[in-house]
Amino acid sequence: MKVFFDVNQSILEALFESYSKNAKLLISKISQDKNLSQFDRFDKRFNISWGMKIEFNDNLRITKEDTRACYMLMLKISDLWFTFEHLVKTASEVIPKDMNFHSKVDFYQESTLEALGFNPITSNFNQLMYGKVLHREAWRCEVYHLLAYLKNHTTGGTQKLIEAAIILIKDNNELQAKHIFSIAYGIRNIYVHEGVSAALGSRNYQVKRALYLVVYDILVLYSLALADSYCCKKLINYSAIRH
Repeated sequence: MKVFFDVNQSILEALFESYSKNAKLLISKISQDKNLSQFDRFDKRFNISWGMKIEFNDNLRITKEDTRACYMLMLKISDLWFTFEHLVKTASEVIPKDMNFHSKVDFYQESTLEALGFNPITSNFNQLMYGKVLHREAWRCEVYHLLAYLKNHTTGGTQKLIEAAIILIKDNNELQAKHIFSIAYGIRNIYVHEGVSAALGSRNYQVKRALYLVVYDILVLYSLALADSYCCKKLINYSAIRH
């Protein structure tokens, strides 16, 4: 399995190797633990979401590659976000969420993020954002417009997190995992609630494609990191964890 950016590949390979072994072992114990049926559901949906290939009919009036890619990536990010939300809920049995009632995406405190191995993934996100998306002034302006659109179509704490992300980017500061979650949720939100249109927020499809690619890669890695941590904690209870 692969991700879009080479900088993420080594993290992916390590996570996927560990997760594949531990998930297979854990799911084999499903008859002993009814909660594992929810994890099995995640595993199936994650593999479908990650492995999904989307093709367009040649008769589709939208012919530009970047525009088609934006439609595809909005769908893939949205589907992967639903999968990740399901995992967060399932994993809360052994990896409790923070009691933050003001945002749907501020899941974990810093110590938990570090324990989950999220920090290297977040670092890669920032590296890619500033190297592939925000490296041109004209592109930065388009990203501001897009994030402002996402902000205006969310509410509460998530809206504040997207607003904070805009400020951080303008000041050339790094985003935290919660800001990345808010952007992914914002993309999911406009796809689900605002109609299927790649033009939402910005008509610069090249910029949006680059941003969506970065977000999608990082969601895959976050999902694998959280899922593997869940497997390890559950397997410890069975004294059967593999190293």
